[in-house]
Amino acid sequence: MKGLKLLTSALAAVTAATIFTFGGGLSAAAAGETVYPDDFTRTLTMEEGITDYAIDGDALAIASRTAIYVLTTDEVGDRILNTVINESEIDRIDYSEGELYIRNTYGNVYKYPDLTVQTEHEFPENNLWKVETGGYTYLLNTTSGELTCWKDGTPEIIGEEGFSLMKVFGESVYAVQGGIPYRLDGATAVALDLGYVDYSAADEICTGDASAALKADSYSVTAAVLRSGEYYTKIETDVFSEYFTQIQTYKANGEKPCLVLAESGNASIVAMNDGCYITKTDSLSEIAYSAPANDWTAGSDGKRLANVRESVGVYASPYMCDATKISSLERGDVVEVTEKFALDFIDKVFYRVTFTDADGTTKSGFVAANFLDEHDYSADRLPPSQTTDEEFSYETEVTTVILALVIVGLVIIAIAYLTIVGTKPQKPKNKRDTDE
Repeated sequence: MKGLKLLTSALAAVTAATIFTFGGGLSAAAAGETVYPDDFTRTLTMEEGITDYAIDGDALAIASRTAIYVLTTDEVGDRILNTVINESEIDRIDYSEGELYIRNTYGNVYKYPDLTVQTEHEFPENNLWKVETGGYTYLLNTTSGELTCWKDGTPEIIGEEGFSLMKVFGESVYAVQGGIPYRLDGATAVALDLGYVDYSAADEICTGDASAALKADSYSVTAAVLRSGEYYTKIETDVFSEYFTQIQTYKANGEKPCLVLAESGNASIVAMNDGCYITKTDSLSEIAYSAPANDWTAGSDGKRLANVRESVGVYASPYMCDATKISSLERGDVVEVTEKFALDFIDKVFYRVTFTDADGTTKSGFVAANFLDEHDYSADRLPPSQTTDEEFSYETEVTTVILALVIVGLVIIAIAYLTIVGTKPQKPKNKRDTDE
């Protein structure tokens, strides 16, 4: 998950920095209503001042007593904050060839982020009092903190007093005032942006009535586009508890079409081919949807019947997950197909079907097309079979059965008798008769 990474458990005890929160209606969330934050932006401020700082490209590292805060830009352009807490106070920090080196007040040097293995590094001069660059000369009174810019022999005081830690990174000059680093642009001090995104708030979005909304039997297909620059969070849909389970939060880098599954509070739950997401409803723009023609074969009575190919779930909306599942069908079940669902940006085709549930109630829901087979209507058109025995009665049928059993019994007895007689040993002839 992107955002704030707490590299040690001690961050909770840190008082060196105050993190201003984003918008989002936390009181409503506490009451159990689904509230998706307006944004995930926070700003880092240093209540106890800046001990030291270092800049390397777009990376900004700030030391404040025992804490080191590192602001960098991730692969999607978000500014993120990483934090490390040291056991002792930090004395110096410095970037060298892309590596951040840290020295504590005992003189021990470490390489970020591992503060357990000592190393060596030569730190440059700190808190310069004079810098000449680009035709400008900057003079810092290290006692009063007055910063003066000289250009063509003319001095101009920059801001108010209280500047310190004047440094050079690349082609630019920087200084600190009031716990904020500034870049000096001529005689103007431009505050560095200490904002970053923290997606941990997406772990505390209440599910509200989302579980019931996702299984509602009155679902109407709604398509929408998530606008560029809006936030959206991928969520787990297997089990819903008090809060949605965040997989990852993103900021859309372009328009993203989606299928709206349900609404809860100020949020909508939407589906894309790679998963299920939650976002602010106001971040969506609805697009027109017309159900395609129902192309399922109809019988002579106009009904479009289908046979279930194998056991399959039935879903309140055309998205297969535990959160939308309302029933199950077994192989061989017959359902009536009432509507087809297909969208260019969704890779599955569904049919809305009507069926009789196990409890005897009639229900309607969506089944993926590949789980349905064409129904054979030929058997439905055959007339019902009739018996031709007009004299049939249970009495005559029972008599016939008894006679058959008697005959079979007699045959068995006869066969047994012949078997016994045929296998009986013959009596030997009298010896006298043989001699004669």
